[in-house]
Amino acid sequence: AVRQVVLGAVRLVRFGALFASAFLLLILPQLIWMAALPRVPSPFARLFLQVVAFGAGLHAERVGERPEPSALLVANHISWTDVLVLGGAIRTGFVARADVRGWPVLGFLAR
Repeated sequence: AVRQVVLGAVRLVRFGALFASAFLLLILPQLIWMAALPRVPSPFARLFLQVVAFGAGLHAERVGERPEPSALLVANHISWTDVLVLGGAIRTGFVARADVRGWPVLGFLAR
């Protein structure tokens, strides 16, 4: 039981470090992209989602063709991991609930 707690803590610290590193490395290019091309989905946001999904141990397999860039994809996701997988798999923008804007860190990322 103690070993599982320690391993869980190590995984959590490793994930936090990966999240923070990816955020710090990609935030400046993301902000520049958003200023220059505000309506075009950012490759930096997608890379961030891919790195965080990898760090969380998520693996996805795409079946079929990717949606066209102008397609509207409607997904009733189950958890926060769905956003990582979908956002990392396709060039997309997300629409979040209005209250997400006020959340620490995630509010900024959602904007």
